[in-house]
Amino acid sequence: GVIIIWDLSKKTQQAQLMEEIANFFNTILTPKKPKKPHSTYNVNHANSINEIQILQGHTDYIRSMIAISSDRFATGDDSGVIIIWDSVTGMKILEFNEHKQRINCLLAINVDILVSGSIDKTIRIWDLSSGECISIIEKHTASVTCLVKLGRNNFVSGGNDGFLYVWENSGSFIQEILREDVNMDFNLTCMIIVGKYIVTGSMSNTLYIYNSDTGELCDQNQGNHRESINCLEKVDDTSFISGSMDGVVSIWSFHKELQLVHTLNHPRDYRARDRTYNYSVRKLLLTSRKFIAACIGNGFKIYNMETGEAVLECTDEESAINDIILIDNGYKFITCSSNAHINVWESESDIQFNRAKTDTKVSKKKRNAMLKGDMRIHNNQVMKLLKISETCFASAGFDSNVIIWKDGEHENIERNRNARLYSQLVRVKGKRNRQSISNDTESYKTADSSFSHKLYGSLDQTSESDYYNSSSTSGSGEYDEHSYLLDEALYLHNQRGMSIEELCIYFENEGHSKMIIDDLCFFIASMEKKGVV
Repeated sequence: GVIIIWDLSKKTQQAQLMEEIANFFNTILTPKKPKKPHSTYNVNHANSINEIQILQGHTDYIRSMIAISSDRFATGDDSGVIIIWDSVTGMKILEFNEHKQRINCLLAINVDILVSGSIDKTIRIWDLSSGECISIIEKHTASVTCLVKLGRNNFVSGGNDGFLYVWENSGSFIQEILREDVNMDFNLTCMIIVGKYIVTGSMSNTLYIYNSDTGELCDQNQGNHRESINCLEKVDDTSFISGSMDGVVSIWSFHKELQLVHTLNHPRDYRARDRTYNYSVRKLLLTSRKFIAACIGNGFKIYNMETGEAVLECTDEESAINDIILIDNGYKFITCSSNAHINVWESESDIQFNRAKTDTKVSKKKRNAMLKGDMRIHNNQVMKLLKISETCFASAGFDSNVIIWKDGEHENIERNRNARLYSQLVRVKGKRNRQSISNDTESYKTADSSFSHKLYGSLDQTSESDYYNSSSTSGSGEYDEHSYLLDEALYLHNQRGMSIEELCIYFENEGHSKMIIDDLCFFIASMEKKGVV
């Protein structure tokens, strides 16, 4: 019954976002005009996570984001579009738009195969090397909400139709499992594999465990959780953790029967007078065999699973925290929230949370997490975080943007290191006979004439302009054109496997001078001889 009147004269959401970012940097940071359009912003001098890259390609809410390999990740939005990104350059590699409705879940079988599940009731299997859909599965009769790997060769799908299905990675059908909590109100919310067992949680308050070999129900528990089970996290092949809308976080063990090991969080008054759930558990993250992180309501807690005590917590954020990751070798937590903020947290007790063998004797005064950075570039809810490396992560949400965040100090060290190596080798080159290099260059030109399309052809025929389409600028004047080209050459050589001959032709087609091309090729060749690259 709601009527909304829209003012079409106002700027679009994307235009507003870009204007806000521009105003922010103009008034606070006033960076120099960049030389290259896909360098980086300098966001906050006080926080080391201060370089970002905005990747644009989606036009709707982004709810799914997963890693495919160390240098690629995938995102899915509410319009059914899936985009594969290069996490090093921010380049769009592939785009799939065959789903007709929202992407609910993504699963990377390996570096070449991606599986997607949608509210359009279909599962699609994508070949990332060819960019083609190799299989369409239409077995489900309702929205597909969960996909999980089952061993090396199989995966399991689940949705809101009351069935679980086991498939080969190729899409061939193996087995049908009838869920016990079949009810139109008990939609499947989460699913994990623990050993050979499938554990499911739904909008009911009951955990179910099925044998993946036989499809039989092995056990269930209805008494611990009082509301919908939102998330599950595997600990090992015999234990897992569950979190629910009523704020309960529990550790379970399963051998022949399901046993409750610890209840880490169990608020008494979990529902407010306005019938909202203030302690809903939205995400669980296992950081080591000893620690589990839980996003609970407008905060988060880090628990010692051996003692059941919280060793780090934040409970007074302005809005709900949707996701959490751990970076910086276990010392920093990153959270994202419904108010579009991304925050960096540390422990005053200097605990390394990715190690099981660490002292966790923490006083109550030191349990409060220290806020080290409050970053807001998104202009709507941030739903997903993805760790790319110890110094880099990605975020995505309801503003349709994907943002890569980097540790500026680390990035500057790497860039300056490469620049120094490059300068040293250019000086050592000295009076090298350029004529011989010119002859070599001519010989490079006789290579396969189709090479100039090799890079873009392997990336779903992405145009050269797309490579520079990620919206970012540089706040540092130290990073000159030679350093930038060196970074690109090293990446293409090491990550994309381009030979020196191919690099020569590539940069020539890019319009760079012969002298710069000779220097870059000489640098890479020298590094190869030294065994550095």
